[in-house]
Amino acid sequence: MPMNRYILVSALLALWPGLVQAQQMTGEKIVMARCGDAGCQCTLSEFDLEALSFLTGQDLPAGAVQGTYVTYRGEAYLSSLTPDEVHQIAGGEGKCEMALFDPIIPRDGTWQGSVRVQSMSGCHPQVAEMVPAIAAGMETTVQVVWEGGRFHPGKLASGGSSPAVEWTEKGPGSFTGRLKVPQNKALTVTSSATATLTAPDRATATLRQRIAAEGGGNALLAAAGMADCRTFAVYDFTRISE
Repeated sequence: MPMNRYILVSALLALWPGLVQAQQMTGEKIVMARCGDAGCQCTLSEFDLEALSFLTGQDLPAGAVQGTYVTYRGEAYLSSLTPDEVHQIAGGEGKCEMALFDPIIPRDGTWQGSVRVQSMSGCHPQVAEMVPAIAAGMETTVQVVWEGGRFHPGKLASGGSSPAVEWTEKGPGSFTGRLKVPQNKALTVTSSATATLTAPDRATATLRQRIAAEGGGNALLAAAGMADCRTFAVYDFTRISE
C-alpha cells in the first residue's frame, strides 16, 4: 500500500506511546546472489541473516546460522546454502566471485504494497490485537514512472509523493526518513523510517516510532496501560504489472 495510506496505521499507533527498538545486526553480513542460467554474481549486503529475514518476512532456514539471499528469474528468497553452492546449482563453476553491482534500476509499472506490524510490545491487549488486523487489510496499488531510472520511496505513495515522510538518500536505492508529526507540549513523538530497493521489482520499507510523555501525561498513559507500548512495521512493495 502507498506510504501515505500506511500513515493511517501510523496515526493509529501514534495515539499510543510507541516505538520498537531497531534490531541489532550483530551477525555476519549476508551475501546476495543474483543468478541466471549460467551461475550467479555475488556481493556483500548491509544486513545479517536475522535482519534480512526480519525485513523480508521469510523464515530462517531450520538451524541456519548463515545463508544466501538469492534472486533468480524474478523471485527472491533466503537459502541456507552457501553462495558457492547456489552458484553451482544455477549452472556456474567454482566459487561465486564477489563483485560490486551496478545500481539497481527500478522498473516502471504498477506497484502493490502491503504492511506488516512486525512487533508490538507493552501495549494494551486490545490495541495489540486491533492494529495488526487493520494493517493486514491495507493493500493498494500505485502506477509509478521512475524519474531518470532512480528509486525514491516517495513515488510509492499515492499521488507520487509522501509529504508525511521526509526522506534522505544514503546511497543508490537506500533512504532514511522521519515522519512529519506535529509536536505538542504533552507528548513528544519520535520516528524513523528506512526504504531500500532490493530488486528492480521489489522494495522494502520500515517504520519505527515512539510517543513519550512527562509528568502528568506519562501518568495518564500508564493508567491506560500504554506507558511502554513499542511498535515496528515493515512495508513490502512489489511491481505486479506494466
